[in-house]
Amino acid sequence: MDGDTAHNIPSELSRLRRFTAIGIFNTGVDLAVFSLLRLVFEAPLLVANSAGFSCAVTCGFFLNRRWTFADRRHHQPMARQYLVFLALAFGGLTVSNAVVWWLSQSVPDLTAKLASFVFIFAWNYTTSRLIVFRRNPDLCT
Repeated sequence: MDGDTAHNIPSELSRLRRFTAIGIFNTGVDLAVFSLLRLVFEAPLLVANSAGFSCAVTCGFFLNRRWTFADRRHHQPMARQYLVFLALAFGGLTVSNAVVWWLSQSVPDLTAKLASFVFIFAWNYTTSRLIVFRRNPDLCT
């Protein structure tokens, strides 16, 4: 392992911890919106899931840009980062809706929603780190 790689390990662990902390907060946002729409307003399952997901990922973008990836936030304009983030979040929403719909056929809706977070966390961290907040934004053009 060269010196640069060894030097980056603690910062990546710190970045992952920050992303996880924000992810836990966003999980609460997602669950609150989902539960409100599903249980109080009796919204359809995928509408409630999409709304909760959308609120959480929007909140997550701004928190992660400010805290988790602060060292990378000025490598490209915020509007461009946000548009790339939204495009990738749509992929995450598609995965989330598929998992929630599929699991809700055999488990309660809230259980299906909770299970979807495992897939979405991995998707969001990977796409945020490698694409949205990467060090070299020219790779995307």
